[in-house]
Parts: sequence; C-alpha cells; structure tokens
Amino acid sequence: MRRLERYAFLSVIDERWKDHLYEIDQIKTGIGLRAYGQRDPLIEYKKETFDAFEKILNQIDREVVEFVFKVRLQQADETSNKRPAEKQMVAVHDSAVNMGYTGMGEAAKPQSRPKPVKVEEKIGRNDPCPCGSGKKYKKCCGAKS
Repeated sequence: MRRLERYAFLSVIDERWKDHLYEIDQIKTGIGLRAYGQRDPLIEYKKETFDAFEKILNQIDREVVEFVFKVRLQQADETSNKRPAEKQMVAVHDSAVNMGYTGMGEAAKPQSRPKPVKVEEKIGRNDPCPCGSGKKYKKCCGAKS
C-alpha cells in the first residue's frame, strides 16, 4: 500500500509541477500589463504565484486520493507472492555478506592531485619591455603579439 501511495504521489507531483511551471511562465509574461492599471507588478506577481502554488497543492492532494481509492488491491495475490520473496531476500543476503568490502583497499588510497600550473607574471602594457630596449611593452614586444 505504501508503494502505491509513493507511486501515486510521484506521478501526480511530476505532472502537476510541469503544469505549474507553465502557469508561472504565463503569469510572468502577462504581469507587465498590471503596471498600466496602477498596480505594483512585483506584488501582483507574488500574489498570483502564491495562489497558483496553493492551487497545485490542492490538486495534488485531490488527485492522489482519487488515484489511491480507484485502485483495487488484490489481497490474495499479495499474500501468496510475499512469502517466496522474503525467503529469496534472506538467501541473497546470506550470499552477499562481505561482497562490498573487496574493493575498499583501492578506494581508501589517497588520490594524487594534479600539480598546479605555474603562471608567469603577466606584463602590463605600460610596463618597460623585458627585452631591455627601454620602450614600453606595448610599443616593443607587445605590438608583435
């Protein structure tokens, strides 16, 4: 039953959230016209988006309840399938007791970090040229590059 509720919530929230985002885009495009009506567009946007959010919450609750009550659970099939699954889970668990610890030694080694690249000090355009000509860098070697 919990799995059914979880599935219902996720599917309904996914669909309603897409609709909500589309509605927010529509509000955003039309909110600029409120300034012509001597209303603050920011306050109007806040009010309308809050109303839209409350509406989406109510829709989600209503649709999840409808979905859960419309689905009929077959109790006989559920109880007959539950017992072999429990035995299978125990068997899998016993065979996989130390399975995760085999590769832990490799993961515990510290990884080598890449060495930082040393960057030479950048020469300003108005600094003297490093070639020794006495000219500004922009007039000498900087003009070449």
